[in-house]
Amino acid sequence: MDAGKNMLGPSLAGIMGRKAGTESGYNYSAAMKQSGLVWDGNTLDAYLADPQKLVPGNKMPFPGLKTDHDRADIIAYLAAGAQPTPAAPSSAGQPAPGAIAQNAPAPASQAPQSAPGASITYIPDAKFTLRSGIAEGRMVYIGVGGTIEGKVNPVLTASEGQSFNSR
Repeated sequence: MDAGKNMLGPSLAGIMGRKAGTESGYNYSAAMKQSGLVWDGNTLDAYLADPQKLVPGNKMPFPGLKTDHDRADIIAYLAAGAQPTPAAPSSAGQPAPGAIAQNAPAPASQAPQSAPGASITYIPDAKFTLRSGIAEGRMVYIGVGGTIEGKVNPVLTASEGQSFNSR
């Protein structure tokens, strides 16, 4: 997540809204460079589910994350720390199709909330309640009220510097 720090893969800092295969200093596969993808919540969800299906021939040695919950966690994490990068303009001088990030970062005073397969929504001063319980033979947290009603271990994220009060 450090800008400009490529390691085994490219830096993921600012990935939301960035055209795939364009992070400088990383040696992408030809398939990724030519994919034409712009990273947003839906594109990342499809890629994290099955990288080879979305971009055949890419060099990511990863079978994918099979649960909606795991993918939503990763996407929320990337969106919370992402700074959108404009995609390269098309030949007509207009932004490339899909260049506008569907998941823009929240201002520091807002907490991102997400649901699997949906765009991330930012709600200022979000309030939520979790109760403990047993589901599928294990101890879990269950959402109470709003969009997390009845969800087991709902995804809750916050921006750096935000705090949560618990009782």
